Amino acid sequence: MRKQAHTGRAAAAQPGRHRKWCAAGRDGCSATAAPLGASAGGRRSPRQRARYRFVRIVDAEHPGVRRQHPEVTLRSNLAKLTLDPARQPEETPAPNLAELTLEPVHCRPELLDACADLINEQWPRSRASRLHSLGQSSDAFPLCLMLLSPCPTPKAAPIVVGHARLSRVLDRPQSLLVETVVVARALRGRGFGRRLMEGLEAFAHARGFRRLHLTTHDQLHFYAHLGYQLGEPVQGLVFTSRRLPTTLLNAFPRVPFPRPPVKAPSLTAQAALRAPKEPSLPPPPPLPEPLTALPRPPAGPPPQSLLETQYHNLRGCPVFWMEKDI
Repeated sequence: MRKQAHTGRAAAAQPGRHRKWCAAGRDGCSATAAPLGASAGGRRSPRQRARYRFVRIVDAEHPGVRRQHPEVTLRSNLAKLTLDPARQPEETPAPNLAELTLEPVHCRPELLDACADLINEQWPRSRASRLHSLGQSSDAFPLCLMLLSPCPTPKAAPIVVGHARLSRVLDRPQSLLVETVVVARALRGRGFGRRLMEGLEAFAHARGFRRLHLTTHDQLHFYAHLGYQLGEPVQGLVFTSRRLPTTLLNAFPRVPFPRPPVKAPSLTAQAALRAPKEPSLPPPPPLPEPLTALPRPPAGPPPQSLLETQYHNLRGCPVFWMEKDI
């Protein structure tokens, strides 16, 4: 027993022997707190005594061997996290519906990038292609509209909340096709989609249009709640002018078209034309339809329903055509 205690004091006196520490309360060890600056082996300077507080670890199998381990303490004031309200990031307030405005894209060219980012968030596409499509907006249609909210900070650009595109319809001068309707993802479900649709309806009605057409595959009930009904497909126009511009026609090369040689009529053909024609036999009467024949289906596409439709896009998703009189 004395030999073990002497071995422990000798081991404690050598600094190199204290590289491996035994965790308190583990592997049958028990920890007891020692007074500040106490040591089982070598001496320490007053600075070391003031800096460290040691724990004596007693091994249950070798009670005579004692080791020292610095005690780790956590102060309560450091464990508590204090949050400074002044340093916390302020949440952007939601735009006020009464302050929203609807403006064409070509009237605010400084917002082209923000509008392209809003649309690409929903339908990813090349940024250059998206900016080119938005750059075609004009008062002669197609026309892109933006739902804008004033920025809370002064002298700052407004925030683009939503977007919609209006195009003319083939053979329907009083109709418009609504496309690319999107609202910022963080602002959905708060009435901004309704505000966008009501704004573009008033915009189209003020310019003499009386009907709007659109397609959807996942927002059927939203448009039905706004008064849209199932309709038939229409064709949107990219060029609204009835005549193509002269510069576009001059861009195509002009290739001379060879005319076929004209042959003189022969005498035999003229004699055959002058000869009297024999009376032809009348065509046979049509066969009667069998009595077991089923009635023919009505002409035209089958009617749509809110659950099924015959129209699908290239990816196979169902497409519902809807319309509304404004």
